[in-house]
This record gives sequence, C-alpha cells and structure tokens, in this order.
Amino acid sequence: MFGALKVCRKDLLELFAGVRGAVLVLLLPSLLLLLVGQLHQGSVPLRMLIAGSPTDASRGEYDEFMILLRELGALDLTHRDELVVDPLKTLRQNRLDLLLNLEGETSNLWMMYTAETSRVRLAALEQLAAGLDRALRMIAQEQQERERVRREKQEAASDKGVDSEWDEATELDPEQLTRLFVATGVLSSSRLHKYYPRANDRATDVVGRTIALILCFLPFVLTAPNIIREKEGHTLEPLLAVPSIGPAAMVAGKSLFAVTVALFEFLVLLVLGQSIYFLHAKSGFLQMVVFLLPALVSAALLGLAVSAVVKSQSQAIIISAVYFLAMTLLSGFLYPLEEASLAIRAMSKLFPLTFVHPNLKGWIVGLEAPGLISADWAALWLQCLIFGALLVLAIRHALRNL
Repeated sequence: MFGALKVCRKDLLELFAGVRGAVLVLLLPSLLLLLVGQLHQGSVPLRMLIAGSPTDASRGEYDEFMILLRELGALDLTHRDELVVDPLKTLRQNRLDLLLNLEGETSNLWMMYTAETSRVRLAALEQLAAGLDRALRMIAQEQQERERVRREKQEAASDKGVDSEWDEATELDPEQLTRLFVATGVLSSSRLHKYYPRANDRATDVVGRTIALILCFLPFVLTAPNIIREKEGHTLEPLLAVPSIGPAAMVAGKSLFAVTVALFEFLVLLVLGQSIYFLHAKSGFLQMVVFLLPALVSAALLGLAVSAVVKSQSQAIIISAVYFLAMTLLSGFLYPLEEASLAIRAMSKLFPLTFVHPNLKGWIVGLEAPGLISADWAALWLQCLIFGALLVLAIRHALRNL
C-alpha cells in the first residue's frame, strides 16, 4: 500500500509540476463546462411564409387560423398574395423554415413545405406542422358545426315565420384558443404534472452530459500514455526496482492517481454547475461518489492496459481518440440504445459512460443518488474485473519485453 501511495504521489507531482498540467486537467474542463451551458440559451423563431389568398369557402377557417398563428411566439410570419410556384427556390432564397401555400378551394388542400436539412430542426418542424394540421382540422370541424347549427336555426325560424339572428363573428373565445394551442403542441397540457421539470431544460441536460463524459474519459486519458512514457523515459526499471514498489503497487498507484484527479475534477465541475446553472445536485453526494468509483477505476485500468501494450505515445494518443469516439457513439450518449442493434447494445456494456450518463443526469435533475446495490453498479464492478484481467495480461507481456 505504501508503494502504491508513492507511485500516486510521483504521478501527481509530475502532472502538476508546471502550469501546463493544472491548465489541462482543471482549467480546460471547467472552461468547457462553462461554454456548453451557453449552447441553448434561447430558441430562434421559425420563419414562416403564408402565400396565396383564401377562397370564400375557406375565409372563416383562414381568419381563425391566423389568430392562432399570431399568438405563437415561436413563429416569424410573413405574407404574400400570390401562390408560390417553386416552393424549394423560395425557401432557399428567403431562408425560410416553413412555407404554407393556400392551394385549392378548401383548407384540406393547403400544403406546407420545408427545405430544412438539420435532423433536430426538421423534427421540430414536423412536430409543428403536425400540430398546425390538427388545429386546421379542428377549425374546419368547428366551422362545419357552426354552419350546421346556423342552418338548423334558419329552418326552425322559417317554420315559425320569424327572422333568425346569427352572429358570424370569427373570433375564438379563450377556451377555444387554449384547445388549439394544446393541439399544436405549443402549449403544454395542464393535465401533465412534471415531477422533474429541470429534465426539460437544455442547459441542464448538456451540462450533465458534459460532466459524465469528462469523468469517464479523464481517467483513461491520464493513464493511457503513463506506462509507455515511463518506458520511453527509461524510468520504469528504476521505479520497479524500489523495494516497496512492484508491478501490483505500480498499477494500484497509477490507478489511484487517475481516480483522485477525476474525483477532484468532479467536485470542481459540480461546484461550477451548482453556482452558475443552479443544478439540483445537492443530497446524496457521497453516495454518488461511491457509485462513480468503479466507473473511474475501470476507465483507469483500461487506460493502463493500453499503455502497457502500445509501442509509443503517439499510438496511445490515437487509441485515446478512437476510444473517445467509440464511447460517445456506442454508449447511448448521442443515440438511444433502444434503437440500436443487439450487437451495439452488448458492446455498450463495455463503456462506463453507458451506466454513468443516465444515473448522473437523473441525479442532477432531482432524482435520488443511484443505489449501490443495483444492476448498474454491479455492471461497473464487472467492467473492473474484465479490464483488470486484461491489464494483468498486458503487464506480464510488457515485463517480459523489458
């Protein structure tokens, strides 16, 4: 144990010997956290053009539909009397998000066009278009109902020989307007009670993702070039020759070094997130730290295994880049694992981020810290066993080649 502490102290002193180490490990991740929280500070209004004039048959529906559109703060509306002949050209030239062409005699024939190429914005436009379509159908249905009631009143009045009075105002009452807002998805339903409303906050989401990614990658990137650096600097043999330091103590010390730095980084990032973005990560801090321990250890062990088999620090850097890409792509960090194949879901179990990301993000938005007797915690310890076995084989191979 004393030898492991000596190795850990040696690596810490080397890391923080100059200003560069402190900048790389402490300042850059903190700066990254401050920047990513600014990625979603406000939504840009969607630019929508309404082209054409309504016919007499659709005038009432058009007036009510325009009342609805003017109330939507997410839309920047423009109008033109002529129909658009080439929607794609108009969308590109005017940089529009959505084009509504009032084609045909009724609102059922009106068409919406978009030339958006971003997947996220296209999904938002599809949701908006579907909501507007539902609102139009509701308006048309209510117009038909009004017409039916008007005819019935006229027929009843003519049978009695008296004149009927009918208010043909097209203004929507507040309750009717609220129903249309809910139908378009612009106004949240009052029936839905959100226990964790911060889960819908984009800044909170991206800050939680960034913290999880840094924690799972930092131990790996700290240990991946560690042993090969000792080899290239011809300090590995003298280090192992110290009486209290053997291969096991060296591995334990270097793993302790990476875990210590990662936990300190976690504390710094948590304080920044709490102070600037008002995260709800308050109770259960020690329980979350205990949950994170096997994730940090497994990442450090895998990094040491890589460092023991590579031939140069350049190879370690390349493997670190590949590991980063694989971790973000195959762990459910960017794409939901529910939509992935069975092989991808199986491979995701090899990355600590697969288990850290959902638990840490849930804790940040208000959930209790994950339980220590859980399937995720057991899976992280299983990772430690697998990567520890790989490290034993890699260390033996490296020692034979000394």
